[in-house]
Amino acid sequence: MAFNLPVGYFDHLPPDHDLGPMLIKVTWTLLGTSAIVVSARLFVKMRTLRKLFLDDYLMILALVVVLQSYTIFGRLTVADPGSRSRRMHHRILQDWTWATSHLYTP
Repeated sequence: MAFNLPVGYFDHLPPDHDLGPMLIKVTWTLLGTSAIVVSARLFVKMRTLRKLFLDDYLMILALVVVLQSYTIFGRLTVADPGSRSRRMHHRILQDWTWATSHLYTP
């Protein structure tokens, strides 16, 4: 099932409307949820099997990489809270909307 937004969904927003804080809140919430799930998985594996396998190490690596990318992205966008940051967030959401509506259409 694809998540489709119509092309131009965010075009009605004024150019100074900042969707960046919402985007940052959603990404950090999803990261926190995934960290809890991975931690619970590792806890159960260690309690039951007393051993971690390759898939567990890959999940840890993926979580660390995502955490670093979110941190770098957050620092880059917060470092310049002016109009360039607003345009960048707006552009990211427009690109994401275009990609979901064109690439994931059944």
